[in-house]
Amino acid sequence: MMVWAIALPSLANIMGWVMTEVGRQPWIVFGLQRTVDGISPSVSATQVWITLIGFFILYTIMGIVEVSLLIKFVRLGPEAEEPEPENPDLSLLQNLT
Repeated sequence: MMVWAIALPSLANIMGWVMTEVGRQPWIVFGLQRTVDGISPSVSATQVWITLIGFFILYTIMGIVEVSLLIKFVRLGPEAEEPEPENPDLSLLQNLT
């Protein structure tokens, strides 16, 4: 169950970005600024769409890479520890005295 928690930092990062972008809207929502004044006249609709599509493609690629790496390392599992020998060679200790 905790394996799914590996993706939580990325999810938190994306949600933080969404909160930042949504947090820009209260000026218009609370009537302090009109919607007409909230737009940028120097940015065309085409530029907005290109940017949104670009971000979508970028985040999709990064998501695919992340999920594939997560699956790869989960399948590999943890590294095995080397077991200690059960019968240590005590003859080395006899030479010390």
